[in-house]
Amino acid sequence: MPEGTFRSVEGSRELAALFRQNFPWLARYLGRKLGSAERGEDAASEVFARVARSRNVDTLLSPRAYLLVVARRLIGELRGRGMLEQTYLEALSHVTETSSASPEAVVSHLQEVRVIDAALATLAPRARLAFVMHRVDGKTHAEIAEHLGVSISMVRKYIATSEQKCRANLSDA
Repeated sequence: MPEGTFRSVEGSRELAALFRQNFPWLARYLGRKLGSAERGEDAASEVFARVARSRNVDTLLSPRAYLLVVARRLIGELRGRGMLEQTYLEALSHVTETSSASPEAVVSHLQEVRVIDAALATLAPRARLAFVMHRVDGKTHAEIAEHLGVSISMVRKYIATSEQKCRANLSDA
């Protein structure tokens, strides 16, 4: 739904009904997938926020299936971001343990991570996930292609696009 467009009263009622009927099971499902009930509830709230922004609820033929699609995409985004953050924190801990990095160097590294994170946030979810799976998890192009259900050449394109975006953002920073 474009920004500034208001949902009809009927559409708001349908969204509220969808929320009441599906939030509990979606929060439990996401809680199992993400490892905690709190994270599940937060993620379920985000799913409904995305549904509210994306389309009219009354046009959904299979609302529960649509919620699962949105939820699975969100899980991929959250896991990708979490893996990137965890990898950086591990690398930062090794740097500070093995060297006496100055506070300025640590701040500089943190700023670079923020720039890269901002660049990745602008990418399509599949491109972001392909980049993280390749750079963070060390997965091969074939493994990523199988996981995403795309061709190896598409994975190469995703990774190249992601790397270009990161380089461009780093050079602009």
